[in-house]
Amino acid sequence: MDDGKSLFETKAHPFVWFAPAEREAILANARHPVWGRFLGEVEAHFARRGELTRPVFPVFCHDGDLDEVMALSILAFVQGEKRHWQWIGEWLGEMAAYARTAMPLWREHRNLVLQGDWKQKSNPRQYFEGFTRGGLYWVEGGLMSSVLHLLDLLESEAPWALGEEDKTTLLAALSDFADRYAFNEEGIKYSNRGVWANAGLLISAITCRDSLRAKVLLLQCQRRNEELRSTFFDDGLHAEGSPDYHMMAADGVLCYTALAASALEDAEAFAGGSF
Repeated sequence: MDDGKSLFETKAHPFVWFAPAEREAILANARHPVWGRFLGEVEAHFARRGELTRPVFPVFCHDGDLDEVMALSILAFVQGEKRHWQWIGEWLGEMAAYARTAMPLWREHRNLVLQGDWKQKSNPRQYFEGFTRGGLYWVEGGLMSSVLHLLDLLESEAPWALGEEDKTTLLAALSDFADRYAFNEEGIKYSNRGVWANAGLLISAITCRDSLRAKVLLLQCQRRNEELRSTFFDDGLHAEGSPDYHMMAADGVLCYTALAASALEDAEAFAGGSF
């Protein structure tokens, strides 16, 4: 059910990772030697290639499938080059095209699950194919964070670079993550995967056009975030022992925190240890 606009559509852009007032500070950071070297390498890369590599969905973030487009978004923001924004819009358009082929299958699978008729044997814990290979929804949560950031920058800097139909499709696909999350084991894990899945749930709330459903999703992800923070930071527990996984869990909490702080007007709802 759609009863209006999503929170994403009602906010002044950019807002996902930084506010308009922070623009000058970000541009000043770009003059730092380290950032200057990074931007120089990115600029040289695209000067050699002359294009942004077209995505082939489903992607896998661990293989670096997002590296080019995210690096280009930084270069585009700093330099304001029109063709760079156009390339990003085309990349997102490819994702929207993939979503239009996948969403009917998501609905079909969801109906089978709800009817108790799901018969998949190869990997019965994975009910839906999303945007990442192998149904990795914790990775998809990170992918969605990047996509929301790209959409946010486009709305701020180059709204002409992506058509309204594609924008609507992508917001619907991001919002739909809440349903894919609900039927996946990663949603209940106390691990970096659970943290990133919950960050994806927050993104679903921000992109959902059903205001009542969005409120329920916000309450759900807030409660889950409190559980995860208590488990990791108060109790020092993690489902996986490697220090790298602990760092990834902290990154996921930071992603959730930054997004909640910038997207939600009622900051008090996330105060007192909520993020």
